[in-house]
Amino acid sequence: MTKNETKKSGFSLDELLRKADEERKMKHPPIDVEVVLSGKVVTVRIPHLSADEFDEFALPYCPGMGYRDQLGCWFELAEVTRNHPDVVLIDGDDEDDLYVVGGTRSEKVAVYRWSQVYDVLSHDDKQSLQAAVWGIYVHEAQKKMAAAKAAK
Repeated sequence: MTKNETKKSGFSLDELLRKADEERKMKHPPIDVEVVLSGKVVTVRIPHLSADEFDEFALPYCPGMGYRDQLGCWFELAEVTRNHPDVVLIDGDDEDDLYVVGGTRSEKVAVYRWSQVYDVLSHDDKQSLQAAVWGIYVHEAQKKMAAAKAAK
């Protein structure tokens, strides 16, 4: 069989690769979760990282090859949520990207403060945020697998 021939079953690797590439390039909307911060309801906006971005980000929070917790996570869910990049805090019309300038007079650095915010949230709010992260990176993949199996 030559490179461009299609098997009798209609299977076309080139077509599957093209579709997979399109899916990987799709932008997904962020997830908004309301939490209580110092007695005030604010919205935490968690961006949906691409698969490659998420794999690279989550790697330090992976206990080891073959690890899966009871939720199907291959990473430490609480740590991934606590350290997730590019989280934004929203209070009405005001947004805060949680970066502040720190360091010394001669050497300024950007400091990302999401983990500080996360650490002072209630247990329930942390659980809600973790559920959102789980939904983005685990449950969506599980739903995609179930749909693909059902389409067989």
